[in-house]
Order: sequence, then structure tokens, then C-alpha cells
Amino acid sequence: MNVSGLQFDSRMTATPIARPTRDASTFEAMLAAAGRRQQAGQAREAAQQMVASAFIMPVLADLRESPFLSGPFAPGAAERRFGPLLDQHVADRITAGDRFPLIDQITEHLLSAKARSLGLTQTPHPESAHGHS
Repeated sequence: MNVSGLQFDSRMTATPIARPTRDASTFEAMLAAAGRRQQAGQAREAAQQMVASAFIMPVLADLRESPFLSGPFAPGAAERRFGPLLDQHVADRITAGDRFPLIDQITEHLLSAKARSLGLTQTPHPESAHGHS
């Protein structure tokens, strides 16, 4: 039986439970890794939002405003009002996929730019690589 840090055997004698020890460097490494995962997640979310709003939503809006939507196929008041919301939802779902090369590239770019701004990498800025100041 285990109660508040003590382990009891069948004779009800209490012995302290051995706790694993971690040194400070391991804890710091775990914190740093968690911070990198959080930054990577934020960068990917930003890339998804940018691709959705800059590339996918305009295409969906053009499809919704097709010249073939006339007469009996013309959108009603509710469709005109909620169409942009539907476009946003569909665009978000499209970019939420795991395999979207454009989002992967933008995420990598955002993370490398963040690392350069924090001085965590020796990679030169693109403008300094071309001799511009």
C-alpha cells in the first residue's frame, strides 16, 4: 500500500518510497525542449492562418461568386451573409492537414528567423549574405 510518500508492507511497516532524482541540467533541458515545442506550434499556427487567409480564402470567395450562380442557383441572403464564415472554416480545415509543404516551409522560415533574432544560430541574415546592409 502506498500512502503519502510511504510504502507499507504486509506487516504494516512503513518505508519511504525512493524518489527518482533529476539534476538541474536535465530539468533545464526539459524546459528548453518544451519551449521549443511551444514555439514550433505557434509558428505552425501562424503559417496555417497566413496560408488560409492569403491563398485559400480568396479562391473560395471566387468560387462562391461564380457567374454561374444566377437565377435559381443564386445565393440567398443567408448564404451571402455567412459565406465568408464558411470560407474561413473550410480554409482552416484545409490548412490543418499535416502534409502541406507551403506551411512546412513558412514554419521553418519563421523558426529560423526567431532563432536568428535571439542569437541562437550563426546563420547570417539574408540581406547580409548578399552584401546589403
